[in-house]
Amino acid sequence: MKHFATWCAALLACVIFSSYAFRSADTNKPTLTIAESKVTVKVDAIGIEQLKSAKLSAVQEVSKNYFVTIPGTGPVGPVEPWDPIICDGMTHSQLWADISTRYNNWRNSAAGAAAQQWANQTCQPYMICFANCGLAVLYAIEPTNWKCNIAQWYGEVAKRGSLEAVLVP
Repeated sequence: MKHFATWCAALLACVIFSSYAFRSADTNKPTLTIAESKVTVKVDAIGIEQLKSAKLSAVQEVSKNYFVTIPGTGPVGPVEPWDPIICDGMTHSQLWADISTRYNNWRNSAAGAAAQQWANQTCQPYMICFANCGLAVLYAIEPTNWKCNIAQWYGEVAKRGSLEAVLVP
């Protein structure tokens, strides 16, 4: 009887642990921190092309938790010292550089690795948006899994006209 109880306990443990392995991929999406929130981004044809080619697109907040893509994938225009100060003593180029640095730091963190893992498991890009002083940039963490059909996903987004992203202020 002692061995039967041990066997039953082991079987129960296997059932419980295996149930976690078969959860839907969406429930494994990296959790948001307190500062992060979900936002909706309206995507037009230019935004889709920017995301496909550069893996990023400038976005503009039009209302709370609602953004639209705008043309631009980096600072354009005059260079220092003609670059005007926009916010918090930073110029447009400095804001772009700040967002780029924050994105690269996030990308090389455990959260960035979790986002890449989620993208590979679901065959969907993980969309994350970094914002600073009215400038916001939407990034696409595309799956590296060769089995994934990213073109199909972008086609579905183009039909819907919007996507969800995580906003990091």
